[in-house]
Amino acid sequence: MRAKLLALIVIALSILPGTSSATEWTPLIERLRGEAFDEARLKELYSHPAVRFDPRPMTAKVKAFLKKRDVRSPEDPVRPRRAAPYRRCLKAGAIAAARDFKRNNREVLEKIKKRYCVPPEVVVSVLLVETRLGENVGRERAFVTLSSMALASDFDLVRPHLSASLRAPDDEAYARAHCRAKGEWAYNELVHLLRYAEESGRDPLNIPGSPYGAIGLCQFMPSNVGKYGVDTQGKGYPDPFETADALHSIANYLSRRGWTCRADHGQRYRAVWEYNHSHSYVATVLAVAERLRDRGKGSGKVVQVRKRERGASS
Repeated sequence: MRAKLLALIVIALSILPGTSSATEWTPLIERLRGEAFDEARLKELYSHPAVRFDPRPMTAKVKAFLKKRDVRSPEDPVRPRRAAPYRRCLKAGAIAAARDFKRNNREVLEKIKKRYCVPPEVVVSVLLVETRLGENVGRERAFVTLSSMALASDFDLVRPHLSASLRAPDDEAYARAHCRAKGEWAYNELVHLLRYAEESGRDPLNIPGSPYGAIGLCQFMPSNVGKYGVDTQGKGYPDPFETADALHSIANYLSRRGWTCRADHGQRYRAVWEYNHSHSYVATVLAVAERLRDRGKGSGKVVQVRKRERGASS
């Protein structure tokens, strides 16, 4: 009886989030060696007590995909639907803080407007929604999150956490394929994270991130830091944790996703959608931006133009 109880305890501990008994980092280390990362440094990182396999990010992703699988087709950004904005971002305190931030960073925001045609209030709105104006850049270690998801391309590592979600006969095959695909995605992001750490001189273990590995004030995935990030300080690399770089990077992303000086409301809506595929997210960014818009000279004309745009896209 005592032996059976001990066995159950061992099994339970092996599947608890944050434990390392189910972890085998060697395949990941070997693969990263092929990316020209230093093997000794990799072994040092993966032997750190804080680096323990966490099945939760991949488990959450798979559960979400299983839930959406047969519910409906993906949301269409071309046909915006009404969605409720996030209430927390429309509270008086949040709007007041955003106004102060906009005022305190007016100079850099005006440069951004001239360069990308993205209004200051939109850039500040995205920053408010993403990280509360840079106050919350994530509580997870991006390195651990992305390493765990990359390792979890092996479905058997997350299988014990998905039992209740695997109901249809082909759910396991679907989940297994999703783990492989998402694991590859996470591995690519991990490589970019390590390269960013090398360029910036940051310790990979001390780079905070979201539950899925987004980093910085603008919450870019590491691969997007190099693709859309802007270096305004002459460091030789964009730094998403630096305010000016983050603000420019947000505008650059929106600009390259369709936000132009002549873009209509629908095109601008889709540009924000590309930042986060959620109608509620877009509704929040646009609602906050509207409240932050200067109401001085010429504001009436702006409102009239926006009304015409809404009518054209309805």
